[in-house]
Amino acid sequence: LGCTLDEASLKLDSPFEVFWDLFSSLSYARNQKLLEGNRDELAEYTLASYEHGISVTGADFAKGLAYIDYLRSQFEAVFKDHDLLISPTMSVTPFPHGKPPTSIGGIDTHLFWGYLPFTYPINMIGYPAASIPCGFSEEGLPIGLHIIGPRFGEATIFAASAAFEEAMPWIHRKPMVS
Repeated sequence: LGCTLDEASLKLDSPFEVFWDLFSSLSYARNQKLLEGNRDELAEYTLASYEHGISVTGADFAKGLAYIDYLRSQFEAVFKDHDLLISPTMSVTPFPHGKPPTSIGGIDTHLFWGYLPFTYPINMIGYPAASIPCGFSEEGLPIGLHIIGPRFGEATIFAASAAFEEAMPWIHRKPMVS
C-alpha cells in the first residue's frame, strides 16, 4: 500500500492498575445512584467497577493523572518518527459472549479488561484510533487491526483504514449469528 513498516521502540509497563483506578472511580462518581436500589440489575463488571471505584483515594487518582502525562510523552516520542502505530485490537481471537479469557499466554488477566491491552492505554491518553477487520478466526469471526495516530491524526487514520479495506475487502463476509 506504499507504506514502510518499522517496529516501534515503544515498550509499556502494564498501565492496567492505573486505568482500573481511573476508570472505576470516574464510573462510580458519575453513576453512584445506580448502586442504590439497583445493585441486582447491574452487570457483574459494572458492579465490580463501581465497588473498586469506591476504594480509590484522591492520591491514587492524582497519581493516575500524572501517569497519563507520562504515557502521553512515550507516545509523543514514537510519533516523532512514525505516522501511525499498528497493533492487534485484542490479544485473543473473539470468544463467546460473557466468557472472556482469564489467562492469556499463561498469564492471569483481569476478567473484564485483560483481553484489551492494546486499546485502553490509547483511551487513557485520548489519542485517536480505529479498529478495522483484518482477518477472521477459524470460526469466521472478525479479528481487528488497531490503527493508532498522534493527537489530531484522524485524517491519517481514516486514510489508512480505507486503503487497508480496499486492499483487503471484508464487507462480503458475515459471521454466523447464533
